[in-house]
Amino acid sequence: MNLKIIPVSKCDEDGKLIMNWRNNVVTRKMFYNNKIKVWDTFKKEFYDYYFKNIPLFAVIDNKKISFVSFVKEVDGVYSISINIPPENRGKKLASLILKKSLEYIKNNYKNITKIVAEIKVENLPSIKSFLRAGFIFEKDDTKKINNDILKIKVYSYYL
Repeated sequence: MNLKIIPVSKCDEDGKLIMNWRNNVVTRKMFYNNKIKVWDTFKKEFYDYYFKNIPLFAVIDNKKISFVSFVKEVDGVYSISINIPPENRGKKLASLILKKSLEYIKNNYKNITKIVAEIKVENLPSIKSFLRAGFIFEKDDTKKINNDILKIKVYSYYL
């Protein structure tokens, strides 16, 4: 398998692809913000916010198969999120995509020393994938999002 990690391009095509993947019902259920995105408002978010961080695609044979985002929390520490669209789920790709993404970060961002993943406790496939990719469990936690209290597990990867 020829899996590569590439930067997201600052173009409508990539933005719409990410938005469409993000709007999947299962994806929304596992994200903190589960509201449906529409291009008129998502476009501004994509262009203004995504590129202040590190947006990446996982690609196999020139086909984009997943989106991985690294968001700066504090100096040296970034949070990670991964979105695999329905047609690519269940293929045991997540931990490989995570490993390749971490390798990409190691090779291109020397200032990053720690990656943090916050995962809803019910998202067992993600928890298993992050553990297989080398993340270690840090703590149980809660997050308040839109008046909801979410139970999460926090995992870290040290570069």
